[in-house]
Amino acid sequence: MYYTQHTLEEWKVIRITFLKDQAYAQITNLYPEYKQLNLHKWSDFGYIEQEYLDMVAYINNIRTEVNIIETQINIQTTILGVLDIDVDIT
Repeated sequence: MYYTQHTLEEWKVIRITFLKDQAYAQITNLYPEYKQLNLHKWSDFGYIEQEYLDMVAYINNIRTEVNIIETQINIQTTILGVLDIDVDIT
């Protein structure tokens, strides 16, 4: 497989963009944007505070995982190193 079509820095951007797109999809799959907005004003829309806290915890966990993976990508010094990083959000 040929990886020379992109530079190391381009591959980092490609992988980080994919990672963030995946995180966005995972968050909005469980908490679509309208629901996130409603949960911010939980009492006005019939939600309980715990539902809001659960959403915030879920989003923060994904954000932490993305930050860790992004750091791993950014410290790589080779294209293969970047491509070997698992960018699947769990």
